[in-house]
Amino acid sequence: MSPPGSPNERTPLKKGAGTSSQPTVAGKASDARLDSHEHYEFGGPIGVTAMMAFFPPMMYYFWICLRFYNGSLVHPKSFGDIGSFLSRMWQHIRQDAAPTPRAWAIYTGLMVFELILAFIMPGYQQEGLPVPSLGYKTLTYHCNALWSFYATLAASAVLHTTELFRLTQIIDHFGEIMTVAIIYGFLLSFIVYGVTIVLGKQMRMSGNFFYDFWM
Repeated sequence: MSPPGSPNERTPLKKGAGTSSQPTVAGKASDARLDSHEHYEFGGPIGVTAMMAFFPPMMYYFWICLRFYNGSLVHPKSFGDIGSFLSRMWQHIRQDAAPTPRAWAIYTGLMVFELILAFIMPGYQQEGLPVPSLGYKTLTYHCNALWSFYATLAASAVLHTTELFRLTQIIDHFGEIMTVAIIYGFLLSFIVYGVTIVLGKQMRMSGNFFYDFWM
């Protein structure tokens, strides 16, 4: 969070004579600047591309170390062993982390369940701050994450105790579920990015695909 008076802080609205609030001229100028690309973060295009490329392999590596090597950080024994080491890592992924119908069902079921909870669980109605890109319109947020969390715990307990779905299956099939989660993450990101471009509602774009996709 930016400290008070920071140039990166949104300018608060000034109360008008009526019931509505209007931004000041200086506030509009500040908001326009904040909603445009000014500088790169996370190391720029090279940094974000490296993170997108290496985070999934890193997740697989730590899972392999935990699952098959009792948590030891395995590594090639010599330069000549690098090829064999990478081959062993790939075999672990291919045999125990390939996306299966079971993994798709587990992860998709969880996402659908959480989406339903987001709509039906009770929560506090909170009006948000004015959004400059929406003409300073305010949005109402249904804050029900806590009740959704409790409902998830209760549903998990019921599924586990009735043996309809033992929670140990998550550990037993963690590799394949993780693969499905990675696929979902990239797929949904591409969809959101593409739809935003098609609708012409993009903002803070740098012009670099990899950086804009990451952000």
